[in-house]
Amino acid sequence: MIFGHIGDRIGRKNALVATLIVMGVATIGIGCLPTYEAVGVLAPTLLLLLRMVQSMAFGGEWGGAVLIAYEHAPPGRRCFFASLPQTGLPMGVVLGNAVFLAVASLPSNQFVAWGWRIPFLLSFVLVIFGIIVRLKISETPEFEEEVKERGAQARVPLVEAFRVHWRQVILTGGAFLGFGLFATVSIVYLISYATEQVGVSRSAILTIVLITTALQLIVFPLGGVLADRFGVRRIVLTGVIGSAIGVFVQSVLVDTGQFGWILAGYVLAFGFFASIGYGAFAALFAAAFSARTRYSGLSLGNTLATVIGAGMGPFVATVLMQATGTIVSVAGYVAVVLVISGVCLTILMRQVTVGARPAPPREETAAAPAEPAEP
Repeated sequence: MIFGHIGDRIGRKNALVATLIVMGVATIGIGCLPTYEAVGVLAPTLLLLLRMVQSMAFGGEWGGAVLIAYEHAPPGRRCFFASLPQTGLPMGVVLGNAVFLAVASLPSNQFVAWGWRIPFLLSFVLVIFGIIVRLKISETPEFEEEVKERGAQARVPLVEAFRVHWRQVILTGGAFLGFGLFATVSIVYLISYATEQVGVSRSAILTIVLITTALQLIVFPLGGVLADRFGVRRIVLTGVIGSAIGVFVQSVLVDTGQFGWILAGYVLAFGFFASIGYGAFAALFAAAFSARTRYSGLSLGNTLATVIGAGMGPFVATVLMQATGTIVSVAGYVAVVLVISGVCLTILMRQVTVGARPAPPREETAAAPAEPAEP
């Protein structure tokens, strides 16, 4: 809500610089936290506050990154360009775990005393590099030409997005639900299930997750390329249907406890089908909103789905597992939500043409000043 307002009022570039600074300050702050022995309950309280600040920055980051890529993209390549920011999450997971594994090799007492701080403090390098890159990026042509130069910024973009584009907000959120849920079940719940219930070693399941995550660095852009070539509908629905079937295969193979079979299930379902759909649909969501309220609408749909789908996923999965005693029930839950996402995506794809600039609704046209007639 905060960064959507900034992005629609003063620009995508400014919002992205702000999210990076906020994330960087909070992350470095975690590395500098005092110990519980030194300040007592203030230490975990500060940790919680800094994590909340990180979450705020994360909530504003995705929409801006997608829009910078989407609105700069040449015709016919918008799906590919919009898929590139999607690789930020798997790249972060791989880099974060690589740094963590390096410091985890320290003796236990040194790791607890100071070693755990190193990954947080090293983020300073990424923050400086990121700020330099973002300051060099020009503002997007669509925001400059269609919004800023015309003085057509919405007074309160979030309110206008709800009022004018409420259907797109709901459909975008619904389309995110299944993919976000599948991700958290795969990289949170199934890790716990595999180690505690099946007896897989924690190092083995974490290795599987890291291999699958590294594969997403290739599959996300591939989804964008294929969507530009064959159309968003085919690629996104392939991802939805393949994921809905693949989640059962993945769950059954986790139950085998065998490294090779579990890896195959993760690569097929989560690494390929879910990732190819996830990589393809970012441009679709951006195209669903006009430039005037695009940052707010896109971010709002994504955030609502993240809270409802991904956030609640491990809790619901735990309840289902306790009630039924079988991992298949968890797979069924994910599959049902993926079907809901498929329905939302189908409706959205009938209303939106990726690559076309949507005409502003009547309310927005009336709010924006008229252009002078050409001489």
